[in-house]
Amino acid sequence: MFQEFNTELPQIAQKEFNIVEFGAVPGGTVSNTAAFAQAIAAAAEHGGRVLVPDGIWLTGPITLRSNVELHLADNSLILSSKSREEYPLCITDYEGIRRIRTVSMISAEGAENIAITGRGTIDGNGQLWRPVKQFKVTQRQWDALLEQSPYVIEGNAGGIWVPTKSIYDGRHAGELFPDGSESDAELLKQAAPYYDFYRPVLLSLRNCRRALLDGVRIQNSAAWAIHPYFCEDLTVRNITVYNPYFAQNGDGLDVDSCNRVHIHHCDFETGDDAICLKAGKDREARKQKKPCENVLIHNCRVGSGFGGFVIGSEMSRGVHNVLIRDCMFIDTDIGIRFKSAIGRGGTVEDIYMQDIQMINLHREAVILTMDYVHNTMDYNDPVAVTTDPEDIPEFRNLYFERCVSNDPDARVVIRPLKGYPDSIHNIYFKDCRLGKIRQQKLCGIVCLPGRMEFCYTSDRETEGGIMTFTVKQVAAMIDHTNLKAYATAADFQKLCDEAKTYGFKSVAINTYPVAMCRNMLEGSEVLTGAAVGFPLGQTTIATKVAEAQNAVRDGAQEFDYVLNVGKLKEHDYAYIEEEMKQLVAVARTAGICAKVIFETCYLTEEEIIEAAKIASRVKPDFVKTSTGFGTDGAKPEHVRLMKQYAGDAVQVKAAGGIRSWDAAKQMLEAGATRLGTSSGIRIIEEMKEAGLE
Repeated sequence: MFQEFNTELPQIAQKEFNIVEFGAVPGGTVSNTAAFAQAIAAAAEHGGRVLVPDGIWLTGPITLRSNVELHLADNSLILSSKSREEYPLCITDYEGIRRIRTVSMISAEGAENIAITGRGTIDGNGQLWRPVKQFKVTQRQWDALLEQSPYVIEGNAGGIWVPTKSIYDGRHAGELFPDGSESDAELLKQAAPYYDFYRPVLLSLRNCRRALLDGVRIQNSAAWAIHPYFCEDLTVRNITVYNPYFAQNGDGLDVDSCNRVHIHHCDFETGDDAICLKAGKDREARKQKKPCENVLIHNCRVGSGFGGFVIGSEMSRGVHNVLIRDCMFIDTDIGIRFKSAIGRGGTVEDIYMQDIQMINLHREAVILTMDYVHNTMDYNDPVAVTTDPEDIPEFRNLYFERCVSNDPDARVVIRPLKGYPDSIHNIYFKDCRLGKIRQQKLCGIVCLPGRMEFCYTSDRETEGGIMTFTVKQVAAMIDHTNLKAYATAADFQKLCDEAKTYGFKSVAINTYPVAMCRNMLEGSEVLTGAAVGFPLGQTTIATKVAEAQNAVRDGAQEFDYVLNVGKLKEHDYAYIEEEMKQLVAVARTAGICAKVIFETCYLTEEEIIEAAKIASRVKPDFVKTSTGFGTDGAKPEHVRLMKQYAGDAVQVKAAGGIRSWDAAKQMLEAGATRLGTSSGIRIIEEMKEAGLE
């Protein structure tokens, strides 16, 4: 079972230090390195917020210090200058070992209570550094690159364009590694002619404690976008990470040997792995007992990228106690990928993957492989030759629950280390739909009962069938509801007991009994959900926000709020959007799920579409049809309409009048992924009678 933990947030004074007051000049032509440094130094004296106002701010390296928040205004953009003078070569940790890199655009070393917040953008000017593989771009794009630089490295799959001669020369000279045979200063001097070859990570946090990334957009990195290393109490929420699909080594977030990490409600479009956990490479890394452990990831969306959720290949210190749930991967090459190689050693264990939706994958849904070979611009790392048991990596106790791919050919590949069939073992799949399965002499692979259209055997491949529904799957989508005015403590005890017995997703209640029900559900997987602004929605935004915050304090793990239907009927869409933003912000701050109730029975088709479009921008977790207290309840056509216009990042909950399995099935087939009903038991019993166990 996943071991829950608490992640401490930074506590930072809110005294403001505007970089303009320290001489910063907007426009993107004048370097503001000194202004950033002076503002941060002033804020660090007693703690404070360094404000980056609207505008384009060119800069060299920014070094964060303890008790400082870097806050970006909505229309601000911090742009890397790519200057040899400002970004010197250094020796740091990259891809699990000591490497030469240029200094990161933003970094912190040994800092406590630090934050980067706001809705502005941080741009690493990565196009000035990155190679581009020919097969990843169109001919027109390739021709445009050749007009910028004539340097092309011939690779196995075509040309690899590089933007400068120093990268071209560095590739042919070979990378220089700090192996102790000469001083760091001498090594950096030798690397200097190949400066551009040593691409930097955009944001590097090393040995930091209580760090927060919240709301910002981080884009266009030269290599990895974000690299927390040996950090504790790291929170990453509400951020967007963007790199073009052809960005070489353009990972989104690489969490390396960190402890107590909370990542939620983030959006990734990357050229390589999106959300990746790492823990050092090979024997040298194992000397430091710093596993990557206690990580919670939820409600994130990954668009283009190589892997949606990835562990490895650097995992030698171990990766333990990780839960990723309620995430969606769209158009990634691979959905879930665990990778390692001989020589790594270390153990990846107790990893829980729940409610992962994978759509339009280009390759496999799941890969667990021990034969990974790292490739840099068509140069492969040498494969280790060893018989030392400490060098043999291990994957064990991996749990996949309700993981779904819409592609029946998106196979599962499990490939243990050659000669070590038990290097991957104790792998559990429950209520999943993942197409085909390939395997090689597996040990301890278990296919638990539920929605599995394949079963594991030792000598065959089987395929998934057409989509079906099982009791366990449907039960896990039901919010078991009691919103009656006359409900008593005994009624709530009965509701919670039933939810635990039937395995429902949550109990849906008014805000008053939240603390009581949370206590009743202690130790179970059933969530406590609160109804806010219920059932009319005719209270002010401030009132709804206060009610939601009170529910959170009482223990609510999600809430459904009723939008102001009257304002929607008046077509005051600005009000609806502001209301939605403020309520969703409450959920994001608390790290819980927010659902928006439309009350579709009172709305025209145009009004439903407009509300759904607003949701596509604000991105609550769910849009919901009805309260069940209006003139009519959920209709399949309304579910389809909401799903169409709310976008892939927002799910649909159907509620109101769903009293039978037939009605529930119609909503699920229309695209709903959550059902609100007080008839959950009847629905499940009807399914059992129909033999849909």
